[in-house]
Amino acid sequence: MTRSRPIACFVALVVVLAGFGALVALPGQVRPVGGQGVGTPEPSASSSTISVTGQGTVRTEPDSASFVAGVETTASTLGEAQAEANDRMTAIIDALRAAGVTDNDIRTVAYNVDVIREDGVPPQPVPADAMEGAEASAQIGQAAATPDVPGIRGFRVLNLVRVEVDDPDRLGPLLDTAVAQGANTISGVSFFLENPSVPQARARAAAMQNARTTAEELAAAADLTVGRVQSITEEGGPPSPTSTGRIEADAALASGAPIEPGQTEVVVVVRVTYELEPSTPGPAGTPVATPEP
Repeated sequence: MTRSRPIACFVALVVVLAGFGALVALPGQVRPVGGQGVGTPEPSASSSTISVTGQGTVRTEPDSASFVAGVETTASTLGEAQAEANDRMTAIIDALRAAGVTDNDIRTVAYNVDVIREDGVPPQPVPADAMEGAEASAQIGQAAATPDVPGIRGFRVLNLVRVEVDDPDRLGPLLDTAVAQGANTISGVSFFLENPSVPQARARAAAMQNARTTAEELAAAADLTVGRVQSITEEGGPPSPTSTGRIEADAALASGAPIEPGQTEVVVVVRVTYELEPSTPGPAGTPVATPEP
């Protein structure tokens, strides 16, 4: 029994030392397995990145068009100016409906009434404490209906409607129709895509390819390679319609002025961040020999 105690103590000491050796293995090292040496630290995820911008552009023919048509009238009284503007605008809208434009595609966008004053005569506002309530409204209405109010030469009324069509080829005849019925101002002629999803998808794909090409060129110059994508951000918005300026509604337009829709550009810009990796793998680690017992 006296000999078994030293043997037991020796065995316990070996177990403790073995456990301690396992606890002090350095982080990132591979612990010995089956008596083999310690491996090199495993490679960590790449912390180097590159952010680039890519742009994709797709040109396509527009499938819709719009314009703003209106009437501007002047008269010595407000009632006369409004009556003329209302009659002409009613005729314009009725003619557009007869030409196939739906009510949903005709929308009033402006209705303005301006006072035309004598040159050099500033506006004369009515003091707030001079008239109140119904009396003020009556006085103002009387001034609008009286052609000989001092300082006032007359009134101007502007009424504008926006018209949309689903076929750009119909734009010219509809402009002629509006002018023939009394429209004396045409503006905001625009061509656009009613549903830009298909060309936008093509533009996105082109933008991503452009970003990848740029990243690879820059990485190659630094002796690196492009890895996986970390983030993608799309910049910008939907395609903007192509517009013309104001068109004078004169006899030339009434006789059929040529209107060319051209092409609409759909542009997508993306910002992409890629991981960067070494062009060639680093040298393999040298195994550490296990000391002989």
